[in-house]
Amino acid sequence: MITFRNMIKQINRFLSGNKSVFDYNLEKQMAYLNKMPEPQSLIQRAYFQYKCQTYQRSSIINFRNNLFAFLSLFPILLYVFIKPKHQYKVAQIKSDKRGAVFIYAGVDDIVPQSLKKKYKHFHEIDFGKASYLKITDVKYIKQLFYYLHSPYFLLKSVYKMAMYRAIIDDFNPEA
Repeated sequence: MITFRNMIKQINRFLSGNKSVFDYNLEKQMAYLNKMPEPQSLIQRAYFQYKCQTYQRSSIINFRNNLFAFLSLFPILLYVFIKPKHQYKVAQIKSDKRGAVFIYAGVDDIVPQSLKKKYKHFHEIDFGKASYLKITDVKYIKQLFYYLHSPYFLLKSVYKMAMYRAIIDDFNPEA
């Protein structure tokens, strides 16, 4: 069965060019970053980070990513606004108290035991398992539209925002 999450994973593999972030020359990225002005906001900081990540990719991969993002941005936006909310509720019902949420991305045993002991309820969840947006998120999305000239950055930002929205709403974590 093809789920939205699996579809996003497949698209991400296609768009990444099969290179890890660690395959790029850090010194070149830092030199490129140092040429940029001091970011005026967290969104601008994220955009500068995105520019550093795309700096060493081939222009063909960047063009492909931006074309795909441009064509799919509005349908994906529509989807994350209308899809069902509170997809983590099963996990939340098991734990009636707030705790910490660790967003699992494939690395085991990365969370220190001291942190697990500090919070009585500790949830380890898959990043991207759930995603949705609310009308209240529109004000942040509007700020991102300044970067419409980089549709791949816009798409990635909106989708991450949708994933974090689901985690925050469904778990209401302390940490």
